[in-house]
Formats: sequence, C-alpha cells, structure tokens
Amino acid sequence: MAGRRAACRGAWSDQLWQGLLALVVAYAGAGVGIAHLGQAEGFTAQLHWAGLCAAGVMAVGALAGSYAEARSWARLIGVDLEDRVERLSQRLKWAGSYLWGVLRGGLIAVVAAVGLSAVLLAVQLGVSWMEIANTYQQLDPGVWGVVGLTLLHLGLLPNMVLWTLSYTTGAGFALGTGTTVAPQAVELGPVPALPVLGALPSGAGEAFLAVLAVPLLAGIIAGWWLMREGENHLDDWFVLRISWRPISLTLSTLVLGLLTGVVAAGVAVLPLWLSHISLGIGRLTDIGPHALLAAGLLGAWVCVGTILGYLIAPAAHSARRRRSAEDPAEPGEGPDGTEE
Repeated sequence: MAGRRAACRGAWSDQLWQGLLALVVAYAGAGVGIAHLGQAEGFTAQLHWAGLCAAGVMAVGALAGSYAEARSWARLIGVDLEDRVERLSQRLKWAGSYLWGVLRGGLIAVVAAVGLSAVLLAVQLGVSWMEIANTYQQLDPGVWGVVGLTLLHLGLLPNMVLWTLSYTTGAGFALGTGTTVAPQAVELGPVPALPVLGALPSGAGEAFLAVLAVPLLAGIIAGWWLMREGENHLDDWFVLRISWRPISLTLSTLVLGLLTGVVAAGVAVLPLWLSHISLGIGRLTDIGPHALLAAGLLGAWVCVGTILGYLIAPAAHSARRRRSAEDPAEPGEGPDGTEE
C-alpha cells in the first residue's frame, strides 16, 4: 500500500525513486531501532541484519505496490516505452519513406539514362545511314543474308543501347582486345564487316564530349522528381539541428545526390555487365563496356545531376508562380480564367 501511494503521489516517473528510497531507508532505520531496543541479557540481535531484512521486505512490498499502480516496470525507472516506441516507429517510417524515395529516384535516373541513350543511338544510326547502306551493298549477302544481318542487328540492339550508355558516361566500350570507343579517344583495329558498325563515332574531341550531358540530364530528371515527391526527410532532420538554412540544405542535398548516384550505379552495373559479349574469335573476345567503371561514372554523373535538379526545381517553380502572378487576367475573365 505504501508503494502504491508513493507511485500515486509521484508527479513524474523519474521522481518515484525518491519516495521509495525514503520509505526503504525509514523502515531500515526502524528495523535497526527495534532490534536495538529488543536486546537483552542472553538475547542479542545483529543490527545490520535487522536493517537489511526490514529494508528488503519493505522494498519488495513497495515495488509490488508501485507496479500495481504504474502497470509497467519501465515507468518505475523513468522510461515510457510506449512513447519511445511511437517516436522510434515514426522515425523508422520517415527513414523508410526517404530510402524508398531514393531507390525510386535512382531507378528513374537509370531509366532516363537508358532512354536518352536509345534516342542518341537512333539519331546516330539515322545520321550514319549512308555508311550502313554502303556496307550492305559491299557485302552483297543476298535477300536472306540481308534478313539475317538485320535480325542480328535487332538482337544486338539492347546491347548497343547499353554500349551507348557506357559511351555517354565517358567509360566507353571495346570492340575487341586493345580497342577503345569513348568520347575522349577512339582506338580501333580491324572490326567485323557489320553494317551497324558504320555508325561508330569517327573520332573524339570536344564536340563528342557533349554526350556526357546524357547521364547528367538523367540525374537532373531524378532530382526534379525527388523534389516534387517531397520525401527528403533527411533535410528536415538537418533543419532541426542546423539553424542556418544554406548549410542544412547543402548537406541534405549532397547526401541525397550521393545516395541516388549509388543506387543508380547499383542498378546499372548488372545490365552493363550482361551487355558485354564475346564472339570467341581472335581479338573479338572483348566486346562491350567495363561494367564497374561505366556504372561508377554513371553514378557520379547522376549524383551531380540530382543535386542540380533538386536545387533547380524550386527555383523554376517559384519563377513559374511569379509569372502567373504577374500576368493579369484578360478582360471579361475572372482570376481563374472563367468568364464573369
């Protein structure tokens, strides 16, 4: 009963021990006093045992009464487990939504990069159509030969899209042992007489470095999407701890870009590795990109692009809203564009 009353009177859970300690000490003192008064000739009591026994009995009873009132051992030591679990679950929910947003952002970046690479490949094939047609004429394979070569090209089309993706990252790809096809350098030896190879870049230089904008643009698309998605809870975490907004925004955006780039690299490395083929003939055992290098460079470009896209999106949105606010409604129309 005494422990239950102490629990009832404790205004805060971390103050309960004060009442319990005073109660136990008082009973220990009472036990020592009674043992001292009860001593007589031929009958002695050990004072320390009397105090310990009285304190132990009172402690057990007080704790039992306190638990009966508090209904939780955790609250007796000042810990509200329900509140902590609720706060932890909310943090886990925020962390989960943040990571899920980053995963989707990285996937969007890879899909955008592959799509833009496919467009670039189609443009290059269109520009080089005469070289491809001349190769067909020089081979003169006949009707069925043309059909076979065309089917071979169609079968290699997914690989060529991924080779183009590797080319746009700056890693390039190989068309045989000791060869390199990259924006900064093209080193080719004898290559098979395949018509599609007529679309290979004729050289390297500053003009060819423009293709590096492809993975950068893919990252910008991912960053724009992440801003519109609004799941950057890490930014909220930084804001609560760093009052100066430029620093908190910079840190959260850098982490977001880095994680998105890592995800993009992780998603792209397997398809790039699978696109590497071997014809098993002489030098043609090494055809395709270096998967790890290409994926790493793709992740780096996506990281930079995500940061740019995430920072550009609110500025573009503000500019669009400013233009909308400055444009007056036409005569006879209300603010929402409907006729009055």
